[in-house]
Amino acid sequence: MTGEIDLINATAFHDAVRGAISRCPRLIIDLTQVNFMGSAAVATLYTYLDNLIAVLVTRNTAIARALSTAGFPMLITVPTTHETTLDRACGHARHQG
Repeated sequence: MTGEIDLINATAFHDAVRGAISRCPRLIIDLTQVNFMGSAAVATLYTYLDNLIAVLVTRNTAIARALSTAGFPMLITVPTTHETTLDRACGHARHQG
């Protein structure tokens, strides 16, 4: 998923998750490219909670905060590409001596 999951496309999101579960009953949903998610999308995640292994979100985003505040249990935050690059550069510099 990319962009926004709002009232306009919440049904499509729900149908996509349901369809994916019909093919594979255990899912990891990647929301790292989603920049807005309405309550209907959160409801979809809770509807299929038993089928989810995890939901990936980008650290320090509105999506991460909203799902964390909602107490979503299978949330995994991942760093942004910028953070990953910076961490690697800093780690590399530390090991250079």
